[in-house]
Amino acid sequence: MNPLYVGILPLLLPSMGVPAKLPEDHEVMIRANEAATDLDLVFEDPVIKSRIDPSKLNAWKSMTYVMHGKEAGLHADPKGSNDRGNACGALQVWAPYLPEGLTCKQVRASRKLGLRAGIIVALNYRDLCGESLGEAWSAFAMGHCGPKGMSLKIILERCRLAKVSCK
Repeated sequence: MNPLYVGILPLLLPSMGVPAKLPEDHEVMIRANEAATDLDLVFEDPVIKSRIDPSKLNAWKSMTYVMHGKEAGLHADPKGSNDRGNACGALQVWAPYLPEGLTCKQVRASRKLGLRAGIIVALNYRDLCGESLGEAWSAFAMGHCGPKGMSLKIILERCRLAKVSCK
């Protein structure tokens, strides 16, 4: 697993309700490893790679990994629970905001596609709402831009878990 994600797991796992240290063959660790592999592949996608400053790539990777852990428990095909099923995929993108004509059925069928869709939505919000991770992911969570420089408390906590600045 990419050392970037290894460093996050001791903080992320307890926030998901599991012990910070688990054996490598535990189902959560298997999901964590698969999610890390898929996330690294998705960030190699030319559409995504071209939109992220290389100096900010690790911050985007870290934050996306935490968002996937918190939104979907690192599951490849989460169903959605608190939104009457209107959000879908690895990052729980609200269905009307799915990019490129994608459907919930499609993004639920593939963790990589779900991650890619969510990252594109977050990057779109970054371009619209402000350059910071906090502004981008807060807008992602709300479905619209907030006041300039604003980050939701839940996103500030996720930035802490990801060991990145929300600014």
